[in-house]
Amino acid sequence: YLHFWLMLLVWAVGGAGVAGRFEHGRCELRPLAIREVDALKRLSDDLLDAVYIVDRDFKLVYANPALRQLFRYRERPGLRCEDHLKLDICQTACPLRDCMKDKTGARWRETRSEAGRQGAVSLLSGAHALLGDDGEVAGAIIFLRDVSAEVALHDKYKAMLDKERHAKEILERAVIERTQELAKRSTELEARDVELSRANREIRDILDNINQAIFTVNGDLRINAEYSRYVETVLGEVLIAGLPFAGVLYPRPQDAGRRQKLEDWGRLVFAQP
Repeated sequence: YLHFWLMLLVWAVGGAGVAGRFEHGRCELRPLAIREVDALKRLSDDLLDAVYIVDRDFKLVYANPALRQLFRYRERPGLRCEDHLKLDICQTACPLRDCMKDKTGARWRETRSEAGRQGAVSLLSGAHALLGDDGEVAGAIIFLRDVSAEVALHDKYKAMLDKERHAKEILERAVIERTQELAKRSTELEARDVELSRANREIRDILDNINQAIFTVNGDLRINAEYSRYVETVLGEVLIAGLPFAGVLYPRPQDAGRRQKLEDWGRLVFAQP
């Protein structure tokens, strides 16, 4: 029974080592002879994987204890395997039908059944043709491994990745929108700065042609850079831009009272709506 033990080893190792979530695969082993079925039944009684043997008409020959525990199984004469297992691949990609048709070895397929004892169950299946002494197909055997926990873990991990990817897309979209908004704002500010510079030049040109000492004050009560050149004539070539206007008009220490009154007046002016 060397090849039989090899078949079991391939099922145990191959089923657990399928890459990714699960992939369909094929392991080239010669089909089992029908005379080996009795030994297979005895060994299958102790397997944790569900084992189901059918004849060439897909009717039950044997079901091991693991299968009876996994499915809501009741042994009823005349029922085919699909009536017991209710796999979602029974009608479209039945591994038993394929291996009996081709006399092939094991095929690994992911499937699902709604007939599990605890409800829906995800499974990894492998089927194997059984040959009689005449070399013709006498039936088939299917191994079913419960991979519900693995599938649930995979789905949970995939959902987590999808959530992270969605969050990343939202963040990237927000960054793009914010970048576009800042670029637009920067363009507007540059345009406004150009306009202010033009206005300042026009104001300075007007002030330079007025023979009066005229300057403007900002909200901090400091003199703006735009003032008439006559201010420099009156004050004696002094750079007053940025200086407190009250201190420029009343620079002497003894004028502190007047300076304070002028500052109070300036604050009242800027406080008006």
